[in-house]
Amino acid sequence: MKKNKIYGILSSLLIVAAIALFTHNYLKNKKTSDFVNTLDEQMQTEWQGKTLIFPDNLDPVNTDISFEDFHQTFGSEPVMVSYFDADCSTCVEDLKKWARYLETQKRLKNIFIASGSNKAMVSYGVTDLAKFTHPVYYDRENRYYTDNKLPNLKLYHTVLIQNGQVVLTGSPVQTQTAREVFEKTLKQMR
Repeated sequence: MKKNKIYGILSSLLIVAAIALFTHNYLKNKKTSDFVNTLDEQMQTEWQGKTLIFPDNLDPVNTDISFEDFHQTFGSEPVMVSYFDADCSTCVEDLKKWARYLETQKRLKNIFIASGSNKAMVSYGVTDLAKFTHPVYYDRENRYYTDNKLPNLKLYHTVLIQNGQVVLTGSPVQTQTAREVFEKTLKQMR
């Protein structure tokens, strides 16, 4: 009889502990979700309509087209601009995700701006490691990042611009939500 009572108490305690753990995790995730939504709203508001500053000395990495010539083709069609740090191995690996994503967006004009310790290393990461074929330009002084005051979160290192102004910020290869918003915005722009 005592054993059954002890088992009953232990079972009740385990159920209470499981409920408490579930509630704690739910509230924690809810707070995280609320924080992310608030941050995203703040980033969209802050960046909407912003004009990007492009440094004068962006060197082509995997293209023969100078940045000046490429930049002149910006116009009323949407252009995706994405920054990455080529000294970051994860960021270079992300180029493979980008290549897969951009296969689904063949009409989307896009450029990538890379910082890194030197152009040879950037070129090695882009062409040899990632085998990335979309236009990448090297920013040796990291001016694009600093002049535009990009946030530390790489989710917001990608912007969609039209007529020279930011329409949307957020990387479609970082989260499913960002991808859905990005693609919905693209459809509305076309």
